[in-house]
Amino acid sequence: MKGTLLVAETALSPGPRELAKRAWWTLGSLVSASHLLAWAWTQESLITRPYTIQLDRAVGTPAEHAFHALALNVLLSVAAMFLLGTIGLAAFASDAHPQQILSMTLPFVLMREFARRFAFAHLKIGHALTLDVVVALLFVVSLVWLGRTGQLSAATAFLSLAGSCGLACLAWLYLARRQFALRLAHFSATLVQPIGCR
Repeated sequence: MKGTLLVAETALSPGPRELAKRAWWTLGSLVSASHLLAWAWTQESLITRPYTIQLDRAVGTPAEHAFHALALNVLLSVAAMFLLGTIGLAAFASDAHPQQILSMTLPFVLMREFARRFAFAHLKIGHALTLDVVVALLFVVSLVWLGRTGQLSAATAFLSLAGSCGLACLAWLYLARRQFALRLAHFSATLVQPIGCR
């Protein structure tokens, strides 16, 4: 009887590898696709909403103000990609297998959201609508192609979303390039200046 209980306890108690697997899976789920909106909310509260509020009283030219917001968006995207990539690699090493492809998708989705919010801030609703339509068309066409070739999966759908957002955002950046200007002296002075003095 004691031997049966000992075997049952051993079977029920997870080993170190199983605990690591569960820990990485839990941590990965906190920043996974189900929490993709949290990254968009972070972008909204830290970048796009302050940009919109300070649009009329920005330090420097409007193009420099726009470039600062774009640079902050790129930094947020890189930080998100680094965090998700690190969690994905660690989870992959412990055989947890979460959606590691999300780390490559998120920067492109955040860039598309930045472009939409930028258009809304400048009251260019048509630009935001055009961007959304282009992304949707590219995404649907790529999903149909993946489905017809038998390659459709969650990973390829995420890659398709990243590609659709990326291509549309590259076109948007090219068309909106004159709305952004970089002046390093102003940028470094803005970073050093205390918050209350801005």
